[in-house]
Amino acid sequence: MKCPVRAKLKCPNNPSEDEVREAEIGFGDDDRIAELERLRAGLTRCIGCGCLSLQECRLAKDRLLELHAQSSGLTANMGDRLTAASQAEVEFAVHTKHVEGATRVFLEDGKPFSDSGDAKVQGSDETTRLRWISDGKRHWFRSDVRGPDGKLWLMGNPVYVNWRSSDNRATKQ
Repeated sequence: MKCPVRAKLKCPNNPSEDEVREAEIGFGDDDRIAELERLRAGLTRCIGCGCLSLQECRLAKDRLLELHAQSSGLTANMGDRLTAASQAEVEFAVHTKHVEGATRVFLEDGKPFSDSGDAKVQGSDETTRLRWISDGKRHWFRSDVRGPDGKLWLMGNPVYVNWRSSDNRATKQ
């Protein structure tokens, strides 16, 4: 968004004080302060990690992307690890909200998942389920949402399958 005051200036990079004062007519300090306070209140829970703090950040426009995985009674959410033995079925659930017209992209190890059938999101609240048979090796799965112009709207954190760790955060159902 362009600054309405700067747009009125003849030389926006080096304006005189009189020019700035004249350009500011109609844009009161109280309005500026109120807008900055609204913006600050909306960002107080943001930690700057790049995820857009989807449940809190006004910049995400109420959009939501969640990824869950289940296998053999274990459940993992974005950022979690899940153990799946060779030939075990893993079911992924990709949940989106307020991204109608966008395209859901499901990735396996950074490449489009062959059976995902990347699809247009039709409704305002959708869950798509995908099945994958584990080969017992390490993989990561992530879902992204791209707008009609192909630009990235939302990027999820991965679910890590068969990543060995003493801190396996997958939980029993």
